[in-house]
Amino acid sequence: MMRALLALGTILATCSPRVGHTDEIQLVEVAVAGKQAEPGERTGVELTRAGRLIPIIPTERVRRLHDGDIIDTGQASVAIRWGDKRIFLRPATRIQILQRELKRLHVWVGELFLDGGFSVQTEYFSAASEGTQFVRVYRRARAAT
Repeated sequence: MMRALLALGTILATCSPRVGHTDEIQLVEVAVAGKQAEPGERTGVELTRAGRLIPIIPTERVRRLHDGDIIDTGQASVAIRWGDKRIFLRPATRIQILQRELKRLHVWVGELFLDGGFSVQTEYFSAASEGTQFVRVYRRARAAT
């Protein structure tokens, strides 16, 4: 798990920062089996916006995310840049952006690495962190670990 997160972190670190506002959210990278997805590659990552399902196919452009967006990673890992912070989503993870300005998100299932400063909600609990980096694992059938 950590090797995949480190590989995705390396990919994200090499991405040119295109963030205009500190609360802007961008899906910046998708990796499949530890390798950066090629432009046009079908990855299984899906974005649901206002009830509409949008498959994520990597392009040269960064995809902006908005309040209410739901991201399903499928079998891929995803890197999200949220202002000056980062979120790494592992395969089989589903999250929703709740409030961009407050860095609030909801996790239905999966594993994610948060680069501090986020508020996370699940079906059973809510947690917040200012500067601590942490990994959150959530499986619907069990309590969070």
